[in-house]
Amino acid sequence: MMLKRKLKSQKGETLIEVVAAILILSLGMAAFAGMVTYAASVNGMAARKDDSFYQNVSQTEQMQGHADTVSVMVGTDTVKDVPRVQNGAFYAYALPEEGGAP
Repeated sequence: MMLKRKLKSQKGETLIEVVAAILILSLGMAAFAGMVTYAASVNGMAARKDDSFYQNVSQTEQMQGHADTVSVMVGTDTVKDVPRVQNGAFYAYALPEEGGAP
């Protein structure tokens, strides 16, 4: 009922209402643009870390040769004699259970 009255009315929106609406819309768009920029930078950082990780794994495999066991760094600890199993074109490393023998 109120909508019909407003549609039939010859009155328009005031300049302040229009400016406020544009301001709110522009703040929302700026926030969205900031989120998109941040997401792109996080994605790029993750890609660089992935590349670095796989380069390190490749170098480790080349240094270790084709041995059946390798030493693997887990955080700041080095786990020695970790069995290496080939899975297709990739190698998998089976870390021992906590407190178990390697």
